[in-house]
Amino acid sequence: MIQYHVSYGEMPSAIYAGVKNENGGWIWRNEVTEEAIEAVRDYFDACAKNDNVGVYGKKWTDANRNKEVSLVLDLNYDVVVDEQNPATENVIDEQE
Repeated sequence: MIQYHVSYGEMPSAIYAGVKNENGGWIWRNEVTEEAIEAVRDYFDACAKNDNVGVYGKKWTDANRNKEVSLVLDLNYDVVVDEQNPATENVIDEQE
């Protein structure tokens, strides 16, 4: 059965969405990395507002590394975005 599928691909490194055949091969796919990230951001934002919390995310265990992984949206409403303090798309790297 043909199925719509979203997954990470390493060559090149991106998130893809498309249709796979019954053997798991792509019939067609599009690179949707930015759209996928924005969709998760919007989903987390809606869940945080619904739960009336300032931080929302998911945790799971990476079985290959036996480590806990967290994906978190921190709704920092105290930061004002304007011409002097523009929004950025920088990655926050908080390594231990």
